[in-house]
Amino acid sequence: MFRFSLLSLLVAVGLVALGCAALVYATPVWARIVVTATLAALLAAGVGAFYLPDKSRAFAGGFAICGWGYLLLSQQPWLENMKGDLLTTAALNQLEPMLKDPKQPVADSPDMRVVMMQDQLRRTFRPLGVVPNSNFQQIGHSLWAILLGCIGGGLASVFDARRRKGKMV
Repeated sequence: MFRFSLLSLLVAVGLVALGCAALVYATPVWARIVVTATLAALLAAGVGAFYLPDKSRAFAGGFAICGWGYLLLSQQPWLENMKGDLLTTAALNQLEPMLKDPKQPVADSPDMRVVMMQDQLRRTFRPLGVVPNSNFQQIGHSLWAILLGCIGGGLASVFDARRRKGKMV
């Protein structure tokens, strides 16, 4: 049913590699790049849902709806209580310690004490929603939005094909 060109698969592999690099080296710069690219993709999909040809319109609409819906749940501070219940947040919490930057400060260095104090503050104030998301969480939730947007776009394309098939019969 789905056909992919070699070029589109190479682009997809390249984007996955960039996403993995962003997660491993979760700096503020990477967070800004990934969040901005995610917002740009979702905005472009929203415009495409209105102006693209019929078959592409369904994918763009599904991508935009699912991507924006997930970002609403995962990034907004007024939904902080619901965010902890998402499976994606649990997955990111499990993945973060496994993907630590190998250049992390050693245990007794002053840098590590600062990191430990920040972690303690994050755990202390998390129920109050005072401490913002870490770079890793921002990157991870942005990548989840893209992935779920692609799944939503694929579902919308399937639904659109079924609808068209029903009209033609």
